Amino acid sequence: MAKKTETFNFEISDMIMEYIKPEENIILNVLAANVDFATCESICMSRRVDTTGERTLAVVTKYDQSPDGLLEKVTSNDVNIGLGYICVRIKKPDQR
Repeated sequence: MAKKTETFNFEISDMIMEYIKPEENIILNVLAANVDFATCESICMSRRVDTTGERTLAVVTKYDQSPDGLLEKVTSNDVNIGLGYICVRIKKPDQR
């Protein structure tokens, strides 16, 4: 079973790389606010094909669950997100 999972992961990675390699494509990374952006797999994949970050955009989810330090995370230049960040959250039931 582990061999199948590993093969499946490589197939998915290859498919993603196929879509993000062309220089005319914009790379959209969706990241939870409570993860380390620099070690996130999608960011690592983006860096391989867009080293300057000029065609990379990040959507940060769950920003209300990790408010401390989020501004520093998105304003630091650690991950090279050239097109910027968009932060989103789902409204709580009492806010709908």
